[in-house]
Amino acid sequence: MNITTGFAAIACIGMLLGPLTSSASANMYVCKDRTGRTWFTNVKKKGHRCRLAMKFAAGSGKSASGRASTRSGAGFKPSVAGLPRAVTDKRSLKERVNLYDAYIREAADRYRIPLPFIKGVMRVESAFKYTAVSPVGAQGLMQLMPGTARAMGVTDAFDPRQNIFGGTRLLRHLANKHGGDMVKVLSAYHAGSGAVAKKGGIPYQGTEGYVRAVLKHYYAFKDALTSATAPR
Repeated sequence: MNITTGFAAIACIGMLLGPLTSSASANMYVCKDRTGRTWFTNVKKKGHRCRLAMKFAAGSGKSASGRASTRSGAGFKPSVAGLPRAVTDKRSLKERVNLYDAYIREAADRYRIPLPFIKGVMRVESAFKYTAVSPVGAQGLMQLMPGTARAMGVTDAFDPRQNIFGGTRLLRHLANKHGGDMVKVLSAYHAGSGAVAKKGGIPYQGTEGYVRAVLKHYYAFKDALTSATAPR
């Protein structure tokens, strides 16, 4: 059974990522460079092929479709009393895995993305290392490209709270765009909405592996959360 079929069998889960009021405050583009690398940005650059992914009316706080947006860039604080700011990445994965739950819960509540889903993305993207940098320059816990980070209101991609909020905000954009389909949301997070739209689903073999990995961790985190909150 392929991953799309498997997801369809539990379609009720997809509703957890269903469309909400969009939270962007600038037009978003999907760009591709000469190497074929695809990413989200709000700034088009020469030499890159970019197409409009999401259009927002300037200064109105509404998207082109008229839906109100949430301006959330300037409100981020580098640190919050009582919450972790930055910790050593030298701790074991077991020690890191729950370290940022306070931030994840806050972002999950704000953008209505399930906490286990955010953690599943974070587990695959960075293994909960706030200093992680990919070979192509993606940064932080949810591996935001610099242009994407700026578009999501992130001024310091290595600040865990900002990065988690930026990554979760991007998941919300993608959930709105793809009707809450978790497979398409994850595929777009990994490969870009343009590639997903062109293929009508998972665009590359590597993306399929990514989606499988995130969903595997998502269900594990979801089961752990259910067990932890179940009445005894």
